[in-house]
Amino acid sequence: REFAPGQSMGICSSTVKTANLVIGEDGTLKQKAMPFSAYTIEGRHSGIPLGTVCVFDNKSKKKPISEAIAEMDLKAIGGKISGAMPRVGVVIDTNGIVRPIFDGNASVLDADDLECVGLIDAAANVYVATTSTGSTHVFKIIVDKATCYGVGKISAEHIAKGQLPVPKDESTQWNAANRTNIEATAVFKDSTGQDMIFWMGRGGDGKKYSWTYQAPFNYKTGNITEERLIQEGQLANTAATMGLKNWRNASAMQVHVESSKTEFYWVTAYDGEEDGHALNLWGNQLSEENKRAFKSAIMKATYPVIGIPTVEVISAYEGVKIEAIMLLESSGKVDSIVIGSDDEGLGSLIGSQPANATGGAVFVDLAYNSMLYNAIPKAKFGTSGLAPPGAFASTFV
Repeated sequence: REFAPGQSMGICSSTVKTANLVIGEDGTLKQKAMPFSAYTIEGRHSGIPLGTVCVFDNKSKKKPISEAIAEMDLKAIGGKISGAMPRVGVVIDTNGIVRPIFDGNASVLDADDLECVGLIDAAANVYVATTSTGSTHVFKIIVDKATCYGVGKISAEHIAKGQLPVPKDESTQWNAANRTNIEATAVFKDSTGQDMIFWMGRGGDGKKYSWTYQAPFNYKTGNITEERLIQEGQLANTAATMGLKNWRNASAMQVHVESSKTEFYWVTAYDGEEDGHALNLWGNQLSEENKRAFKSAIMKATYPVIGIPTVEVISAYEGVKIEAIMLLESSGKVDSIVIGSDDEGLGSLIGSQPANATGGAVFVDLAYNSMLYNAIPKAKFGTSGLAPPGAFASTFV
């Protein structure tokens, strides 16, 4: 196993060789039971960088509001609340308000079931979002000059659309019985400056492992450079080793590299609605019914250049179904973890916690505050991916 340090680009960078690596198994699991911790939901939280890019896993093909207005479709305009289906947006306030992006020609604006988003080039504001079936949507965020009314118009310009390979026994067709399900994707640069992409199956459903793939990525085409360069590995179902049933192996993944070690951060989550637990839609994520329905844990596997690998639960929370994480660095080390949830009818929280703390996350209600700002129901702000701000954020930060 070789891990070589690379140039820093925020959340992850290195030549990380994952061929035949079983992440989470080749190491010592520090906890024997899930250490659930308390968290708070506040009105504001300074730990969320303004300009953070979010994606949402909506699937409707309803007419965008901008199109309805352009066509003077009064019925669609009047049905704004049911018609607007955000795919991508930008956090513009410390209370979690997201400004959805509806303008532009980027394919991401119409993509179904977006699960992840990653920053490719901060200076150029280039991002790639991926869907559960492995479609890639590369786009550039453009922000017009701010006015006295606030942030200028935000649009997404199309760069490329591609497709990630999946195992031969899985299909990328939406209606296929063996449809793949990819909820965790990470992008980074290796030590030579090559763009890389890491993606994996969600797992769960009694599976001991999830498959993992890694390969060089060409953002100009939205595809990997060559299939022969794919490194195949696995992720262990760590929740199952604690005796927990029906937890998803991975709903989010990020990687951090230092000169002496490589760290994999991922989320394993439980969706109790699939087990018959009903949500209390009159309460928030802290209600007892919702704490029984949703549970999540942020995991970390550390692979030192010299020494024994370790696996640990950083934090575990009840009431939230975490589907997005973002690592914030200070002096080359992970300082804090930004967390986004997709809590179905409850909406979505966004928050952060110190990377070296067990629990203690502080959240704000992204979905509720975004609903008040945009007049779009909170259930349509299910956060499934997070990426750091690009240079565009300087126009309103």
